[in-house]
Amino acid sequence: MSNVQCAQCDHIPGCNSDSFFESQLFCLEKNVKKWKAKKGMRVCEKGSCFIGVDKIEMGMMQGCGKCSEQHKLNKCLNCSTPYCNVVTKLSHVKCYHLTSNHQPYEKKVKTCHPTYNSCYVARDIFWRG
Repeated sequence: MSNVQCAQCDHIPGCNSDSFFESQLFCLEKNVKKWKAKKGMRVCEKGSCFIGVDKIEMGMMQGCGKCSEQHKLNKCLNCSTPYCNVVTKLSHVKCYHLTSNHQPYEKKVKTCHPTYNSCYVARDIFWRG
């Protein structure tokens, strides 16, 4: 039963209904070491979900709680609707990307992953990008 979501209800008649379950706050959960986020199995009792970038490991973290409780996160965002802590909510940097295998070189705008905060420019000895 480790892959079943659970929302426990007490003291309310008929509380084990679909509407009760859908009104509960579940968050996406992801550790820095994991590749993909998964749906939370338990109701988030803290009332808020978060998503942020771990500034040491440079990876995404998602879970139940607030950014203020996560001391090693950059670009952190709080939200309070079910499964609201998605990667698309974080700010992304857009950088120019040169395609070097085509002549003339083409500049294309590339949207970087939220773990990146900046772009760079590099040139060779002939001043080519």
